[in-house]
Amino acid sequence: MYKFTFAFLLVSSISLSYADTVTLTFNSLPTTYEDSSYSTSASDATYNGYVPTTINGTFNELLICDDSAHNTNVPSGPDVYYVSTLTNPAPLADGTSAVRFTSSNAILNITGTEEYEAAAVLLTQLAAFSNPTANTITDYQYALWNIFTPGDEPVNNTQQQLDTAAVALVQAGATSTQAAYSNLVIYTPTAGFTNNQEFLALTATAPEPASWILMALLVLLLAVPQMRSRVYTVARSRRQSN
Repeated sequence: MYKFTFAFLLVSSISLSYADTVTLTFNSLPTTYEDSSYSTSASDATYNGYVPTTINGTFNELLICDDSAHNTNVPSGPDVYYVSTLTNPAPLADGTSAVRFTSSNAILNITGTEEYEAAAVLLTQLAAFSNPTANTITDYQYALWNIFTPGDEPVNNTQQQLDTAAVALVQAGATSTQAAYSNLVIYTPTAGFTNNQEFLALTATAPEPASWILMALLVLLLAVPQMRSRVYTVARSRRQSN
């Protein structure tokens, strides 16, 4: 079986309601293929990057996985997913949330809601890159996984510091981060599809880099030029499992 990594994905604006459902069809594997040392020939090399997805019949949307503990077949679908946002008051504590990750992260000292808020920060940061390298995409992906399943796979210093910087911005309550929260969309598999991973997307175009200057500076101060990969398992296709 192949393994591959999902990285930041920006979706075009879709009209969504809290805890509605949509159908997702995952169309093709990402184009980046490398292992944690950025080798394309290693036995543990993975597909890393953007996953073209059809959402309710809309083609070529891009989604990012936040879930290192489950598997997603590619190509596959249509699979039914809940759609949630962070626009409700206390969205993960109001008893109606369908999201997968509701526990706090004791290592980063953040609540379940703050995990998704930090994820929104990371996705918006990555969106500010006009043409991110495969290694940059990988770093943001690993940082994202480390928010929701800390310790599931080791992260390097760059990825850890991306998390630290994002959490600092969340806890500081910066205006720019508040805007990022409202753009986050969470896709969580429904009953019958729970072996699949949870995915995230943004519903609005990323802001100009200038509007995130404080965030960029914080990341530059904390991060080091060191990159590695984090992987999760994906089958080549459902047909191959028959």
